[in-house]
Amino acid sequence: MELLYDVKDGVATLTLNRPEKLNAVTDTMRRGLARQVEEINHDPEVRVAVVRGAGTRAFSAGSDIYETSGRTPVEKRDTVEMEAPHLLRRCIKPVIAMVRGYALGGGLSSRWRATCGSRRRPRSSACPK
Repeated sequence: MELLYDVKDGVATLTLNRPEKLNAVTDTMRRGLARQVEEINHDPEVRVAVVRGAGTRAFSAGSDIYETSGRTPVEKRDTVEMEAPHLLRRCIKPVIAMVRGYALGGGLSSRWRATCGSRRRPRSSACPK
């Protein structure tokens, strides 16, 4: 599965699970994120959500460019609200991005960063201060 979901002790964990592709987000993952955000919003047991990338190399490389390369500009514009950062902003509960490794493209966008109340940047991070 490209998107893993687990709830334990009031914490919903969403794991982008494509470590071999630096956790690049596919359309399937976007649809899964949309469903899971709705479930988190309506689950009274969930108090906070954590988004993480599988593996150690990357949090996320953003959208899978191989999947979107054949789309027209209009098709890309029409799907912008389905981008992962937009979907996470729909969550009414606190969302923490657990960033380990590279965060590129949409994985580094200001909308991803807006989900973080604070962050600690390891020395090996590609993120600017």
